[in-house]
Amino acid sequence: MKFRKFLILAGKKFSAAMQAFISWVLSDGGIVEAQRYVYSIFKTATNASILQIPSAYKAEVLYNQIPITPDNDDFTVARASDVWRTNEQGVLEVANTGYGPDVVVNGGFDTDTVWLKNIAWTISGGTANNDGSNPAAVEIRQLGILTIGKKYTVTFTVLNRIIGRVQVRLGFGVITATVNANGTYTFTGEAAGDDLFFYGIDSFEGSIDNVSVQELITNDVPCIDYSDGFPVLLTQPQSTNLYLNNETLSTQNVTTSAIPYTVSFYGTGTITFTGTHTGSLVGTGVSDRVQVTFTPTAGTLTSTVSGTVTKGQIEALSYATTIIPTTGATATRLADVITGAGSTSSINSEEGVLVLDSASLASDGTDRYLTISDGTTSSWVGLRYTSIANLIHGIYNVAGVEQGKVTYNLTDEKLFNLVVFKWKVNDFELYVNGVSVGTDINGNVNPINTLNKINFGSGIASTPFYGKTKQLRVYPSIAAAQIDLPYIT
Repeated sequence: MKFRKFLILAGKKFSAAMQAFISWVLSDGGIVEAQRYVYSIFKTATNASILQIPSAYKAEVLYNQIPITPDNDDFTVARASDVWRTNEQGVLEVANTGYGPDVVVNGGFDTDTVWLKNIAWTISGGTANNDGSNPAAVEIRQLGILTIGKKYTVTFTVLNRIIGRVQVRLGFGVITATVNANGTYTFTGEAAGDDLFFYGIDSFEGSIDNVSVQELITNDVPCIDYSDGFPVLLTQPQSTNLYLNNETLSTQNVTTSAIPYTVSFYGTGTITFTGTHTGSLVGTGVSDRVQVTFTPTAGTLTSTVSGTVTKGQIEALSYATTIIPTTGATATRLADVITGAGSTSSINSEEGVLVLDSASLASDGTDRYLTISDGTTSSWVGLRYTSIANLIHGIYNVAGVEQGKVTYNLTDEKLFNLVVFKWKVNDFELYVNGVSVGTDINGNVNPINTLNKINFGSGIASTPFYGKTKQLRVYPSIAAAQIDLPYIT
């Protein structure tokens, strides 16, 4: 998918409220993106008690623009794996919040300490040196500085090389990178063990210096994606890429079941399918991602690759998710879990309005919820995207009993729809894209201070909403919502 540059509002000054939001996030160690785009929406939602425009985050936190508070009114993010996204500049990257501290001790080799040296390695003159006397792969290493499964960026300099290669390993047995020339290098990889190794290969004769290893913070970082030309919160299910060495894909076999699979890749090449499915997928450009969904029979699917096929992916879903890199084994990205925003001070159990501007990832026969609840599945208000394609419900529940319910068939739930649900005793109404589509005038509401948290899922974070969210608002009263959204009655 080609990146379209999102809206820029040049020459505008931010309001004091927006400036306060930015200052608070930065002071809390967070990141703020797409500031001018966010402000264009922020100005239209100043009467909301909760406002979420995906743009500000740190590991485990998705910040709300309203309220600005340090008392846990923001969303909690949980996903114990990394996730790829298209960033604000239109570049594919692993979503991250930057780097942790350097875990290497004595990376400048100022003293002959800390490092364990095998045959042919010495430390002197401010470098680690290999004299090339041992033709085998021999190492210099530092013990216990890595955590298995975490991503690290390694930077080092090779100098005075005469012959041979230098190999970096984040843990024993897994090669992160190999270089064969003088220069400064930076590589990122996942730790397979807790020790850092530099191997001299092929009678390496030369030196290394300025070794630095920093963790790239990727786990529990929300996926704020710009593929649509503006920032969205992308929430995805767990998925496994069954292709191996997917960066530059080669012909290979995959065992399939009789369920939907989606294949995707970037490039100008072709994947031809034989075995449990017959067909092909043809690339359209280096920066274009193409995809096809099919249901094979059970057995072996052969994917024959011709031409340039990069970032190849096959997953057991009816749609493509973001890139899941693989090397010599399949890899799994875990599901996004976004929960816990709000409090009784920002949520009115007796009267209010919920606004969700979003698109579902698929009509895949599952129920998906966005709820404001008491932390259970008994008392809640929210939106249910049903297992029936395009059918949505606005629902209000009290102690397990449905009080208000409005049903509507969207034209296409996979397109962005602005869905609004209001609640009050005997006054429930659903709006889609600015138009009232149904009412329920018979129902009770929860007592004051019952509802206190928003989940992208049910009250216990099950049946999650997987989709792309442009914005979410909660209003403390119908009157407050009418100021910003005058079509509400």
